[in-house]
Amino acid sequence: MRSSCRCLRFLAVLWFVLLAGRAGWAGQAGWAGQAGSFSSLQGRVVRWGTSDPIAKATVELRPVTSGTSAPYVATTTAEGTFVFARVPAGQYRVTATRPGFVSAEYGQRWPGGAGTPLTLPPGQAVSNVPVPMLQTGAISGTVRDAVGTPIAAVEVQALKASYQTGRRVLTPVQIVVTDDRGEYRLFWLTPGTYFVVARHPEVNFSPMRAGGLSIGGGGPMRYQSFRSNGDNAGASAIAGAFGPQASDGPGQQLAPAERYLAEYYPGTTDDTAAATLDVGAGAEVTSIDFTVAPVSMHRVRGRVVYESNNEPAMSAVIQWITPTGATHDLSNQFLGPVQLGARVECCDGAFAIALPSGQYTLVAAVNNRAGRATVTVGDSDVDNVVLAIGPVFNFKGRVTFEGHELTMAELGPMRLSAVMEPPIPGLEATGFSNILSNGTFTFQTGVGDFRLSLTPLLPPPRSLPSPLFPQNRPGALADAYVKSIRIGDADVLNNGLHVVDEVQQPVEIVLSNIAGALDGRVADNAGRPVPNVPVVLMPDAARRGRIDLVKRTSSDASGRYRFDKVPPGDYLAFAFDGVPDDDWLNPEFRASRESQGKSVKVTVGTAATAELTAVNGSQ
Repeated sequence: MRSSCRCLRFLAVLWFVLLAGRAGWAGQAGWAGQAGSFSSLQGRVVRWGTSDPIAKATVELRPVTSGTSAPYVATTTAEGTFVFARVPAGQYRVTATRPGFVSAEYGQRWPGGAGTPLTLPPGQAVSNVPVPMLQTGAISGTVRDAVGTPIAAVEVQALKASYQTGRRVLTPVQIVVTDDRGEYRLFWLTPGTYFVVARHPEVNFSPMRAGGLSIGGGGPMRYQSFRSNGDNAGASAIAGAFGPQASDGPGQQLAPAERYLAEYYPGTTDDTAAATLDVGAGAEVTSIDFTVAPVSMHRVRGRVVYESNNEPAMSAVIQWITPTGATHDLSNQFLGPVQLGARVECCDGAFAIALPSGQYTLVAAVNNRAGRATVTVGDSDVDNVVLAIGPVFNFKGRVTFEGHELTMAELGPMRLSAVMEPPIPGLEATGFSNILSNGTFTFQTGVGDFRLSLTPLLPPPRSLPSPLFPQNRPGALADAYVKSIRIGDADVLNNGLHVVDEVQQPVEIVLSNIAGALDGRVADNAGRPVPNVPVVLMPDAARRGRIDLVKRTSSDASGRYRFDKVPPGDYLAFAFDGVPDDDWLNPEFRASRESQGKSVKVTVGTAATAELTAVNGSQ
């Protein structure tokens, strides 16, 4: 009996020593707090909407506090479980990745949405933490020529629509090339709506054809290879894009008889007529086939002259637009579509461009002066087109700031531009006006419609909302906005600048940083708080083109939200549950749900309040 007691006492002492030693080692390793402050976490990674486990997913436990150590990492078992046995207490983000699935985070209300931080209390075990993942999809098909022969090395892109100042822009999200059987497969695509375009090697305008990098919807970065030898190897990228060239006279090139154009599914060169493809979770959309063949091109020739004296406009750039507003684009595998305007080639203002059959508006521009002509291209060339550049008008004005005298440090970064409305790809304004030390400026335009841009406060059309590209603003400009731009009684800021003749009145631009605020709560139809959903503030219909007034935030854990420094005025507030950003930026989507937004008037001095009901994307 005594021997047994001694053994028990020995084991107890040994256990105490081991615990003390482990605690000391933990302190030397830099772990925060005492042994009781450590926590554990257990959870499961499952398929979205089910309890089916996902094995071999990589789970990261990443501290929310910036500047902390690297994340803790675990791999799920066959049952989809993961365990972090001993981690410091605190707030963490729990993320999961696996090839073939959309990257996920704990607390997401929809795939790709924002997650929710998870709190690990000191000394406690948190279990049954779910991390659902959505399986990706794919699009596949074959590219053939006009006689049905498969074509290799054709670039096929999956495109997503984004919206810039209300205009749809198609952006590549994944690029592959066809194999020797003409087959392609776009894979690991996040479920959603896509457009698909096929570009023959002679369409692509890129000097970097030896390799590229593409990012899929749910998988890691991966490299792709391109042909670096064969018929097109060593050819000029520009020559490959436009096809064979020959002389069309002094200083000009002969328009090609045939040319490959970008082919959008289901068989159109007009991106506005492209069909959408819905890719479901784990689904493959098959038989998205293309017939790619060169299109007969016809020469359109003429002259660009100044209307005032019929002298040639030797620095003019010419672009063409279809009735839907589309242009035939070249492509850069990294930057996406590249619309290039043709330039006047010779000293007499002559131009020659190649177009397929159809109706077009030709626009010739010299800075902010433009001339237009409508042409119909049939089965033959079109000659003697005259594009007359109209007169130039000078506008003078002043920039002032409410209650503040602008300094040179604040005026210096400002750039005032007049941009054609609607914008024409390839004819973006290249000139701008500086603001002088006394706040005055002078700029020029021709006849037409324009939008004024005052960077960094008022971005030009077709640019992204300013929160995505924050800029350093000196002094009082840090929280400033453009309050008004007027010429006499005309509201140029919201209605644009319509130029038909010389204007004698000055352009008055008023800046301000006197703003209001908006706060409130997001709830569901039952009145329960809805956390972690986007809350969007849109200007009213009269100011809908003001992308600088579009603001976005998210509801917190209790469904609360707040906007600070909001310019006074009327707005619509929305809370979107399960709606990707690309959808709520779509004017058609917003118009269909405008009645579900909450009208809000923001004033100076008192924060406005709006209780919002979450708008579901399927409603």
